[in-house]
Amino acid sequence: MIYRIGPAGLEAKMLETLGVKKASGAASFGEIFQKAVADQLSATNELIRGADQKGIDFALGKTDDIAEVMAAQEIASASLQFTVQLRNSFLEAYNEIMRLQV
Repeated sequence: MIYRIGPAGLEAKMLETLGVKKASGAASFGEIFQKAVADQLSATNELIRGADQKGIDFALGKTDDIAEVMAAQEIASASLQFTVQLRNSFLEAYNEIMRLQV
């Protein structure tokens, strides 16, 4: 698919990437973007909590599958690293926009 150069084309590409179909009267791009970021933060938080709980269960002897505990820890760590990189990219883009001269 070919996209227009400009904000509308970028919005369409971002919406497609997020898997959102925009209908007439739908939420604005900002609302959709905010929801996507909030969902990412919630998912990361849940992964970290789940990994912590698996570690506690292992320490208490409720499970003996160390591979599952380590896999959960690695997945949570990767998700957190992704979230931090996403935040850094957003801050960099925001700072770049703020430096633009009008």
